[in-house]
Amino acid sequence: MKKVIPTITAAALLGASTVQAVSSGTAHVDDIDGTVQFFNNSIREFSYSSNSAPHQQNALVVADDNIYVTFFNTDGSLMIARRSEDNNNDNWTRSEFSSSHDSSDPDSHRTANIAVSPNDKRIHIMWGHHADKLRYVVTKDPNATLKPDSQFNVSLFESERQYLKSGQNLSKVCYPRMFVGANDKLQVVWRDDGGSGNANSYIATYNDDKTWTSRLKIINGKTGTYAGDSNRNAYFNDIGYRNGTTHVSWTWRESAQKVNGYVTNHDLLYAYSTDSGNTWRNRLGNQVAGTGSWTMNLNTSDIKFKTLGYSDRVENQCGQAIDRTGRVHMLWRHDNASGSKTLFHYFKSNGSSTVNTRERSGLSSSIRPKIYADPTNNSKDTLYIVTISGTKIKVYGANKGTDYWGTWETLYTSADDYITATAQIADDGRKLFIMAQKRPADVATATSSGLDLITLPVTP
Repeated sequence: MKKVIPTITAAALLGASTVQAVSSGTAHVDDIDGTVQFFNNSIREFSYSSNSAPHQQNALVVADDNIYVTFFNTDGSLMIARRSEDNNNDNWTRSEFSSSHDSSDPDSHRTANIAVSPNDKRIHIMWGHHADKLRYVVTKDPNATLKPDSQFNVSLFESERQYLKSGQNLSKVCYPRMFVGANDKLQVVWRDDGGSGNANSYIATYNDDKTWTSRLKIINGKTGTYAGDSNRNAYFNDIGYRNGTTHVSWTWRESAQKVNGYVTNHDLLYAYSTDSGNTWRNRLGNQVAGTGSWTMNLNTSDIKFKTLGYSDRVENQCGQAIDRTGRVHMLWRHDNASGSKTLFHYFKSNGSSTVNTRERSGLSSSIRPKIYADPTNNSKDTLYIVTISGTKIKVYGANKGTDYWGTWETLYTSADDYITATAQIADDGRKLFIMAQKRPADVATATSSGLDLITLPVTP
């Protein structure tokens, strides 16, 4: 089923005559699946869904003129689906993995994540992790993305495995994030060796032949003491690569338990690598981590760029994007000086040690927001924010202009109510693909709801 939704276009939130407005076309909405997994109030452990969740890392990917998504159906079975990138084609090819792939535990952390390795065009799926064994499948043969719809099904995939590098099983995996790094190599970062408030972070690189390198520890969460705690973990906003540099931003989590009623997230941190994550530098350009035991940790100099305590209510796993100049943009929700939860846009230019701060109190967000940068070389350096305000999806857009993203437009407000939303931007920078799960009429008793793909044409 498809719907055409009228769109609010260029309704400026902050006026600036020197800034050319971002605009959008008419949104196209179609059903990926009408009934997907939903955890109602009587069974959910955390939030309502593992599908298109704000903490999900790779819900959808665009490759070779198709959109690929992964999700859980009503009985918890892992699904893969694809559709033409053309937003006038609502014909999804879906396939369900066998019962051994089921994930019926009502723990919304256990998301499914999908990526394509560009060099061999294999499809990768990792799913079902909350300090659990790795669950990973990869397509048997290269060029899987070039298969016709008649051949696109789960038989393309190898059997499930618990390792990336053979002989090195992973048993405490959480939040895997796959991204394309230098030389079009697929990479993945994840949390391991523990759980919330007590874990390390690792990176590995795909070898374009169904094998991966050994894991390399990049952040040690078990060194240093903060407020009496000697263990913590890094909650990544995101990690991404552009123009020869990999950027990562995060906040620390000290404990899985609240302290004085506050979640124990604190401080905003940033580092970058120019050699695919083998060594890392702080915002001043000084190397602060290398191979072996030399990792970033609580005591590492100048990776923290803003001091925030528990009472500032920093939300973990928000957004990060990199624009054409190599400028890294970090988006967080935390309290402002008046104690109100607010969106903050931080950005650092390539070669500069300064991290700029822009409070965006005019942008409404009820969940952890995501930020996306125009992937082209358009000099407007357009940014987009995708979030949910109340129960409606909101998309905001801004060009750099003379006020450095000071003028944001509301590009889209959904007609339907949603509980989760995440997005991907097309390679040509002209469409946002938003995967979102509908909010059922009664969240107390519902056992399923619909999963949509919203295609929003955008013009920087």
